[in-house]
Amino acid sequence: MSVVETCLAQIRGRGLRVVFPEAEDERILAAARCLRDEDLADPILPANPESSDRLDAYAALYLRHRPDTNPKVARRLAAKPLFHAGLMVKAGDADAMVAGVAAPDLRKTGFDNAHGKTNSMQSCVSDFIAQRLAG
Repeated sequence: MSVVETCLAQIRGRGLRVVFPEAEDERILAAARCLRDEDLADPILPANPESSDRLDAYAALYLRHRPDTNPKVARRLAAKPLFHAGLMVKAGDADAMVAGVAAPDLRKTGFDNAHGKTNSMQSCVSDFIAQRLAG
């Protein structure tokens, strides 16, 4: 069993919630379907962060960690798809975030959790998606 297969066996069926902020991209939709079909994660595809019922809570969370930020700026940031998804992870509303279709060079940094630590489970999911989409 390969390292990736071992990781997948460890996460299969755990109901991990993975948010995909770039839900309009076909590759993201394919990755989300793949994770769901393989029982690796419950994909979250936010349609419109600006209308989220959690927007104010995410803006408040942002302000808690950046108290010098203007509240209007925090709310605008929390409404942006990538910030919104990151704040979902920080708030515990998602377990991981997969992004980088619009700026693929971001993947080079790995996936950091809310505490700035790379999570091997998140990296494993990323590798799995890349392999499945590559063919």
